[in-house]
Amino acid sequence: MSVYDKLSELNITLPPVSVPAAAYVPYVQTGNLVFLSGHIARKDGKPWAAQFGKNITTEEGMLAARAVAIDLLGTLHAATGGDLNRVKRIVKVMSLVNSTGDFTEQHLVTNGASELLGQVFGDKGVHARSAFGVAQIPMGACVEIELIAELACCGRFTIIANRCRLAFLFGCCAQQHHSTRVTALGLKPRSAALPLRPRAARALFKLRISSVSSRTLPPRPMPSSRMLRV
Repeated sequence: MSVYDKLSELNITLPPVSVPAAAYVPYVQTGNLVFLSGHIARKDGKPWAAQFGKNITTEEGMLAARAVAIDLLGTLHAATGGDLNRVKRIVKVMSLVNSTGDFTEQHLVTNGASELLGQVFGDKGVHARSAFGVAQIPMGACVEIELIAELACCGRFTIIANRCRLAFLFGCCAQQHHSTRVTALGLKPRSAALPLRPRAARALFKLRISSVSSRTLPPRPMPSSRMLRV
């Protein structure tokens, strides 16, 4: 099932990316990892100001954490270029829970976010996690959560990477074959840095990656009983 089908089933509408409240950006991508900045809990469009152990219950906190997770999904939607199906794994969630010194259920509050991520992404949503009790959160919010996700490469870049890998392997095999032949003839081998011949390179890049990946070798014949005799 598509991630968006699951969101529709849960009656969730993704919000737009929140405007940063200070000198930072909503997310940063490095390699295949996307780091989402902390998102605070909001209620009726305003920061959900409260402190656990004082004026908010654990059950209400789980709803607040779930709301934060929905906001995080909206930002992640933007980070993936508008395609949450590119999410390969939710890697890590970190939760800051505004609580008094005697409140010890920060992990239960954070379950509101973790359970929603599991519902939306299935096994891909199972993640590592940390939950901390803190003395205060910006604007007095009851919960702040940040997230790290791994993205799958888009198809175009995957094909380019596969072609480069094949070109490298083909070049190594061709160079090794050439060196073996000239050594047997008593000739001096070419330099290992010599590039692949243009004709071989053109033939290689005419290959279709889809046909290469789907091609299977014929079954190896079983040796006859005569061949097994010693």
